[in-house]
Amino acid sequence: TTTQFVTVFPDPDYTITATPLEACSPAQIYFETQPGAQQYIWNFGNGVVQQGGWLIQHQYINTGNNSQQFNVQLIATNYFGCIDTSLTTVQINPKPIANFAVQSIDNCNPAVFNFINQSQNALSARWYWGDGTYEDNTAPTVQHVFVNQTPTVQTYIVSLVVRNAFGCTDSMAIPISVFPSVQSQFNAITSGCSPLVVQFQNQSTPNASYNWNFGDGNFSNLSNPIHTFVNTGTTPVQYEVRLTVISSFGCRDSSYATITVYPVPQASFSVNPSIGCAQ
Repeated sequence: TTTQFVTVFPDPDYTITATPLEACSPAQIYFETQPGAQQYIWNFGNGVVQQGGWLIQHQYINTGNNSQQFNVQLIATNYFGCIDTSLTTVQINPKPIANFAVQSIDNCNPAVFNFINQSQNALSARWYWGDGTYEDNTAPTVQHVFVNQTPTVQTYIVSLVVRNAFGCTDSMAIPISVFPSVQSQFNAITSGCSPLVVQFQNQSTPNASYNWNFGDGNFSNLSNPIHTFVNTGTTPVQYEVRLTVISSFGCRDSSYATITVYPVPQASFSVNPSIGCAQ
């Protein structure tokens, strides 16, 4: 009687688990199989073959416009020399490209900005204005008004989030600045006889430049100028005075007043007769 022993090694099973199975590009995919093999050879289906462990990650990039599937293969060899080959498939969806331009990045309050949507492969677009509001708008040009009621420059971060048919998103952000507004206002007497000396009391925004136009060909850059208006005619003359206030940011405002100057009365009398004898 002859006895012969046959050694049968366990059948290796190195099934692949991919997390996630579907993702947006660029996608970091995590692969897991059973531990304990002597060698793991991973073929990620995109031309990359790598020897690694039972836990491994790989980045996929899809630069096209359609979804892309990658067939992942694992060849695992256990310590008995037994080999198992496993397959799985991951799907990588394309990512839209968020892009926009703005005609200017700063403006005076109230500031009207025009944003030009230059995104690619996007079905939806949501604008976050940075002032607590947002707007869903896919128009090529979107307009928004920003208000700055403070005395300092306010910066708003405008963000655009776009989404494609696969649910993939992309975003872009640009900071914009809104300068505080200025106010032009003054007081003065509005009528009088020629020559009329007027003291202007400037009540405008302080720390700004002041340009006075007195309406008679004369100008001044003083804060509180004094000006003399003359009427050499015989009928009232009206002068429109304009004060333009310009801030250090270039923001401006103008106010107006009408000054009426009456002509000087001409004193005249006659005596008839102009000569005679005393009584």
